[in-house]
Amino acid sequence: MHRPGQARGTCLIVVDTNVIAYAVLEGEKNDRAGRLWERDNQWMVPALWRHEFINVLVTTMRSGALSRGAATEAWQRAVELYGENESALDLKEVLETAMRYRITGYDAQFLHLSLLLGVPLISEDRALQRAAPDRVWSMERYLGG
Repeated sequence: MHRPGQARGTCLIVVDTNVIAYAVLEGEKNDRAGRLWERDNQWMVPALWRHEFINVLVTTMRSGALSRGAATEAWQRAVELYGENESALDLKEVLETAMRYRITGYDAQFLHLSLLLGVPLISEDRALQRAAPDRVWSMERYLGG
């Protein structure tokens, strides 16, 4: 967690795919995701993020809110920014996390990485925030707003 007196952009956090989408795609929470990046830009993710982000891009394209070219650019930008910060996880341990917190296997991968690293998970998923309120923070809450 960011501590007073600590240089900006030096804290490690785990981010959910929705935060990556807000950071890379234009939209209502783009500014907030930008402030999160400025504050702590060492964003860790499980390898699953790539699959989820592709789904976000496809869904957004199908809705007409994103062109094919913009989706390709968003994909490339996301991989450049976060691709080197992904972690493979022991899926048996992820299963235990999912059962313990009563969450999906997908969400459990992000939460499990957060628990392993001892850092917050930043997610806009309210159900996930409710499942682990001591560990999962919204961008607004984490930024103190």
